[in-house]
Amino acid sequence: MTAINREAVRDGLVSVFADLVSDEVVQEVVGHRVSDPQGKTPIVAVLSDGTERIPFTFQGSRPVFHLVVQVLVLAEDASGYTEADAEDRLDLVEKSIAELIDANRQTALWNSISQAERGQVYDVSIGGHAYLLESIPYAVKVHK
Repeated sequence: MTAINREAVRDGLVSVFADLVSDEVVQEVVGHRVSDPQGKTPIVAVLSDGTERIPFTFQGSRPVFHLVVQVLVLAEDASGYTEADAEDRLDLVEKSIAELIDANRQTALWNSISQAERGQVYDVSIGGHAYLLESIPYAVKVHK
């Protein structure tokens, strides 16, 4: 059995989340860490978070790729966008991500995807601006 690359699965999930941009839920979806949002908000980043390769008889291994989906939302700005607006936007993005995951439980790249544990929300400062950062862990099982 040929080992699949975690990058292909991460890129596949970025493609699934592209609908968030076209629906104007987020400004950008990326497959890497975001150290400077450059004023964009919200941003969704799909990040690698480790791999388990479980032996499977004589056919090789069955990988479980762990990914983290991060949602970065500006907490407030001078235009009247408030912390309450940021919290509402964070909730909308999380709901939209959950709907896309539910609609793509199985694809050509993976056999199943599920949330590995509860997401967590953090207050972070980037470039002197306050952001809400939600980190949602997923496990992606590949049996192909």
